[in-house]
Amino acid sequence: MSSRGRTAGSGVGSLRPEPREHSVLPLIEAAAWASGLPGASQLAVEAEARGYFRSTLLKQWELVHALLAEHLRETAEPDAAARELFSAGGTRVRFFLPGAWTQCALGSAPAEALDLLRVWSREGDELVAESLPAFGLRPWATHLGPEVLALLLPWAADPDPEVRRAVVVALRP
Repeated sequence: MSSRGRTAGSGVGSLRPEPREHSVLPLIEAAAWASGLPGASQLAVEAEARGYFRSTLLKQWELVHALLAEHLRETAEPDAAARELFSAGGTRVRFFLPGAWTQCALGSAPAEALDLLRVWSREGDELVAESLPAFGLRPWATHLGPEVLALLLPWAADPDPEVRRAVVVALRP
């Protein structure tokens, strides 16, 4: 993810899209299959049908979040399925889990959904540390408004610096 060069313009949306020959989609499919996620073998086909390779890098990430969230919702226990997928995937796959989990859980009890993100923030994975504030926590802040502060206040006092970093980055202006 971070090794991609920039095109003209600025911001994440201007990062060059992932080309076919370097696609993360086969890795996501393999991890999804290993974790038992429904529809795992069709994730790349679904992504391509939705315009994955014609999209900006940010749109590609958002598309993967949406696809994984849809398939997580197909399981009896989406949180357990998300944990399994996180365990089965390498860092390039884990990058997508905070956004996918948040999209999946956004309508559920926020405290329980945020607990899983907090666990992942402690993993020490650099790509998760980059994606979790923007795609995992910020959507909750937008959805809940000021109510999110009470839920995230314990994060700010957590002994793990990665947990504290995640909340600070997510809520900074």
